[in-house]
Amino acid sequence: MNTSMLEPNDGFSSMEKILLREMILVTYRNINDVADKFIMMAIHEGNYSQEDVGTMLGISQEAVSKRITKSTFKLKELRKLGKL
Repeated sequence: MNTSMLEPNDGFSSMEKILLREMILVTYRNINDVADKFIMMAIHEGNYSQEDVGTMLGISQEAVSKRITKSTFKLKELRKLGKL
């Protein structure tokens, strides 16, 4: 009986996964507000819903959505300026 765990075949090599993870971390480091950083990571990395994240932070789903929009805009601007 083989008890070793296999990684899911998602089409990415181990090196590609490491590089993608580092790119994601660099991106999140450019979000200065701790709550905004948590929201982006919870939504994109933790696969939580906006409603779940709002409950965790004690804010509405609408407030979470506005913070996501603000952070996404900032990251796009940084990318345009070549800072990401």
